[in-house]
Amino acid sequence: MTSPVRPLLTPPVLQKLQNYLPWFRKASQIAQNHLGCDLVRNYWLITRPNNAWLRTIRVETFYNAQGSAPDRYLNEEQQDLLQVWLEQFILYCYRLLPTLPAEAMAAGIPVPPQLLQAAA
Repeated sequence: MTSPVRPLLTPPVLQKLQNYLPWFRKASQIAQNHLGCDLVRNYWLITRPNNAWLRTIRVETFYNAQGSAPDRYLNEEQQDLLQVWLEQFILYCYRLLPTLPAEAMAAGIPVPPQLLQAAA
């Protein structure tokens, strides 16, 4: 009897910072259409997790289509921080822009679980 060979460790999915930019920029664009550029910039700053690594990246990188991000691989913690930041931004904007969850889902942006019902 043979059993399928399974690796002892599942290799992590390597993500780059560049992979996250489309989500951030689409969310920014949707919010800017309703709230304006200045408010969106402030919301990105307000919702950024307090983390030394995130402070090394200019916030404009995440909402300005002209900005570029360092082309680097992210560890799991960094990926989690980016996901939390995006979710916090959407949650924060939701207070003034209740259509954001639905618009974000339509644009392919992951929506925070607590807003999925609002988006449906």
